Amino acid sequence: MAESVACPNCQARLELPALLFAAQPVQCPRCASIFEPAPPRPPPIRLPRGIDVADDVAPPVEPIRSWWPKPRIGRWKAPVAMIALAACLLSYLFQLYVNFEHFELLRRELAGRPIIRFGMVMDPWSRWEQLADDARTIHQLTFWPAAVLFLIWLHQASSNAWNLRAKDLQFSPIAALSFLVPLLNLVWPYFMIQEIWRASHPRATDDPLAWKNGPSAVSIRLWWAGFLATGAFLVFNHVMSANPFNADEQCAGALFACGANVFMIATVALTIHIIRDIRARQDERHARLCDASPGTVE
Repeated sequence: MAESVACPNCQARLELPALLFAAQPVQCPRCASIFEPAPPRPPPIRLPRGIDVADDVAPPVEPIRSWWPKPRIGRWKAPVAMIALAACLLSYLFQLYVNFEHFELLRRELAGRPIIRFGMVMDPWSRWEQLADDARTIHQLTFWPAAVLFLIWLHQASSNAWNLRAKDLQFSPIAALSFLVPLLNLVWPYFMIQEIWRASHPRATDDPLAWKNGPSAVSIRLWWAGFLATGAFLVFNHVMSANPFNADEQCAGALFACGANVFMIATVALTIHIIRDIRARQDERHARLCDASPGTVE
C-alpha cells in the first residue's frame, strides 16, 4: 500500500510504500534533499449518531482511601477538664486541712487538754463547723463540674481511639457512663481507659491491631488503686464515725477521712496526668497517620 507525501523543500508529491514511514529517511528525486517522512495520521473514529465525544470520556476517579484518619473534634475538652480537676484538687486539699483540724480537736478533747489562746480557754468547735460547711460547699461547686467534664473528655478520647485507625476495641464511647453504674464502676472504667491509652500508641500505625501488643500504663494502675483506696477509707470513716458517743472511734474516723483525702488528691493529680498523656499520644498518632496519607486534610 502506497502513501503520498510532500517534500518539505520543493513540495513535490512522492508516492512511498507504507513500510518506509517507519524506515530510514528518503531522498527527493527532484531536489535531492533528504528528509524523514511523517507517519500517516490514523483514520478518524466514527461514532454512532447521538453520541458525543465528551459523553464517551469518563471523568477521572480519585482513589478512595477508606482509612483516612478523621479530624478530631473537641480539642478544648482536655484542657478544660484538666482545669476543672485542678480546682477540684484544691478543694480536696482544703478538705484535708479541715479533717485534720477535726482529728486534732478530737485528740485534744480525748486527752483532756483545752486549747488556750491569748491566755484564755477557747472553744474551737464553732470555728471548725464553719470551716466544715465552707469545705462542703466548695467541694460541691468543684466536684460535679469536674466529674461532668471528665466524662465528656473520656467520651471524646474513646471516639478518637476508634477514628485513629485502631480496630477491635472492646469499649465504645458510651461506656464512659459506666462511672455512674454501681459495682460496674469498680471494673469497667479502669479497662476502658487502659484500652484508650494503648489504642492511642503513636508508633503502632502500620497495623490497626498492633496496639494490642503494647504494654499497659503504670500511671493508670496507680490511679485506679488510689480510687479504690479512697473508697475503702471512706467506708472505714463511715463505720468509725457511726457512734457519736465513742471518742476513740470518732478520732479514728477523722484519721480515716484524712487518709481518704490524701488518696483522692493523688488520684485527681494522676487523672490530670493521664488526660495530658492520652492527649499527647493521640496528637502524635494523628500526625503520623496524616503523614502516611497523602492529601489528608485536618
